Amino acid sequence: MSLGISLVFGLLDIANIAQPAFLILGAYAAYVLNTSFGLDPILAGVLFTPVFYGLGVLVYRVYYASFERRGDEALRGLVFFFGLLFIIEVSLSLKYGVDYRLVQADYIGRSIEFGGVGIAYRLLVLCLVGWP
Repeated sequence: MSLGISLVFGLLDIANIAQPAFLILGAYAAYVLNTSFGLDPILAGVLFTPVFYGLGVLVYRVYYASFERRGDEALRGLVFFFGLLFIIEVSLSLKYGVDYRLVQADYIGRSIEFGGVGIAYRLLVLCLVGWP
């Protein structure tokens, strides 16, 4: 999450403040796949990565064609992303409400002990996947 925000604000010089809303949209997509089909949330994230990449490319193309290519001021692009942020957030709030949602997986809530120190399976899985 922080890598995406660093890229958008730092390197690309685009004020895409809707990026966190896309993260929440992706989380709800994983939640829906988990509750509807019992799909593992990490696998759902991997499956949705190309989908959201394509969505990001599409949003950037609209932004570029509407504002940057024409040389409009950066404030108009900021308003575009604010509008996108509000549309996504309000749509998700209307659809799912504001209550907490939880995904289910076998490794959530369980842990393994090493010398009296417990390591949660959910953290161990991410550590093993991210190991170089």
